[in-house]
Amino acid sequence: MSAIYLNLKLHKLKVQYKSGETWVFYQDKDYTKTKTYVFPDSLSDERTHIQTYWTESGRKFIHNLMQQGGTL
Repeated sequence: MSAIYLNLKLHKLKVQYKSGETWVFYQDKDYTKTKTYVFPDSLSDERTHIQTYWTESGRKFIHNLMQQGGTL
């Protein structure tokens, strides 16, 4: 399943909402973690990129949600 599809389904199930360009859970339960990467741009200025990862509890939450009838 793609990230876009999963995010839209979680939004439809009222699990998360979009704030600007970022999806945010209504309740923070440590379902995701982020890592920040620093890299030089074409002018050698430092830029950052944030990558979001599902935690094990987040994966369990999605699995349980699917089993409870919140079909994704």
